[in-house]
Amino acid sequence: MRLRIALHVAASALALLLPQPQAAAQPARDAFPSRPLRVVVPYAAGGSATVVARFVAARLAENVGKPVIVDNRGGGNGKIGADVVAKAAPDGYTILFGETGSMAINVWLMDRTGSHPVKDFAALGQVVTLENVLVSHPSFAVKSLRELVAKGASGPMIYGSSGNGTVGHLAMELLTTHINIKVTHVAYKGGAPAIADLLGGQIPMLVVTVPTAAPHVLSGRIIALAALSQKRTAILPNAPTVAEQGFPPFSVSQWYGFFAPAATPKNIVEVLNAEIRKAVHAPEVTKGLIAAGNDVATSSPEAFAKTVRDDVERWRVVIRDAGIQAN
Repeated sequence: MRLRIALHVAASALALLLPQPQAAAQPARDAFPSRPLRVVVPYAAGGSATVVARFVAARLAENVGKPVIVDNRGGGNGKIGADVVAKAAPDGYTILFGETGSMAINVWLMDRTGSHPVKDFAALGQVVTLENVLVSHPSFAVKSLRELVAKGASGPMIYGSSGNGTVGHLAMELLTTHINIKVTHVAYKGGAPAIADLLGGQIPMLVVTVPTAAPHVLSGRIIALAALSQKRTAILPNAPTVAEQGFPPFSVSQWYGFFAPAATPKNIVEVLNAEIRKAVHAPEVTKGLIAAGNDVATSSPEAFAKTVRDDVERWRVVIRDAGIQAN
């Protein structure tokens, strides 16, 4: 009896020392993510934000083996969708596809009861940078910044934007100070009606993203007066920069990137960052983003968080100095 007990104890001890393959072999999808992800785009479907988000989401879904649902929640210049994600469970399954306007400008122009871009979100990573371009209608009879300055000396000029406090609005406010001209702002309720009126000649000029402007510039329907970037863009190589036209260097770009609720665990933030980078740098995704006029610019969560903080402060100063008020 004693011998049997001793053998049983010895066998049990040996079993504890041996590898446990069955216990370690947990299903791979017990790890994050184990169910579909939701990407909230805080704008109506059809805009450039949705196009980029869907492009990346499709590859992200393929990589993680789970559906990635793009959920458009437009309204409030991006505020409504951002608030949805800020209040979501911080588990990584509901994330925001944000951009400069919704995540660095709104905080100074919208009511302060909603989400805050720094306090209420964890930056996951940047995806692309979009450059901007100043364009005009041919009937305006201006083909360069020098001609624009000369025309401004003879009387007031107007320009349009996709809305009060948008990047296009603020970029033009900065540019007019930079080249010393006076203009009057006409705010539209969205990019589509602003572009429509520019193409129709109802407004003479507009600041828009390069991907938005490119088809119309290349077809000759509008003129690219200046690329608001440090160097010429690949998709509009004939649009000179501000510096090339004899003015001090000037650049206003905007970014798109992913965010999660602030309390999202660091390990999940890191997983999402890695998967987003992997999706963006898939050859067909990178090629498609560049062909559409975007500059691929992925980053770490820490680097992207700094970009957001810096832009929040930058646009605060611009809005204050220009005396821009919320609608």
